[in-house]
Amino acid sequence: SVYAEPNFTAAGTETIYVGQPQTETGSFATSYTPTGASAVTRAAETVQLTGTALAAVQGVQGAVVYEGNGSRGTSVMVGSGGSQYRPYISGTSFSAYDGTTALSAAGSVPTSSVWRGGVAWSAAGRSITLNGGAVASDANGTGTFTNVYLGSNNGRLWVNTHIRSVGFYNSRLPDATLQSKSVVNAAY
Repeated sequence: SVYAEPNFTAAGTETIYVGQPQTETGSFATSYTPTGASAVTRAAETVQLTGTALAAVQGVQGAVVYEGNGSRGTSVMVGSGGSQYRPYISGTSFSAYDGTTALSAAGSVPTSSVWRGGVAWSAAGRSITLNGGAVASDANGTGTFTNVYLGSNNGRLWVNTHIRSVGFYNSRLPDATLQSKSVVNAAY
């Protein structure tokens, strides 16, 4: 949440001091953590999916479309408590991992600009695309997701990009639809 003082007309002699700024919006906002005279370590926060989003990602078929801003290193967008990721970034490669085999999209994730990618799956296989590019597919189905996290896999890997938006679908999107939804700012 953001706190703002009312507007006023300055005489030109005022001094404004700003201390302890922290702006976080949405339902995942955190509390202020004062550091005092020494550093303070805050426990990592995890966003574990529940309800409709969890059911969509755990399903035998589904899709995730993810929009981020920049990338640094390895990032898990949507991960299980194990080693399955729908999707993840390694370097600048946008991929999905079923616990055995990675499927990577054509192109690379930009390190300092907005991008969007999508992954879809069913028992017949997976599809992945990045920034409206060519769709890559394979015949590997996906394993069962038990616990599902947004931006991590519950403690080992974390997201290293700004999450702008994410959409979950409870059915496998056709490749052409997945491709069109992977264009930055396209409608979910």
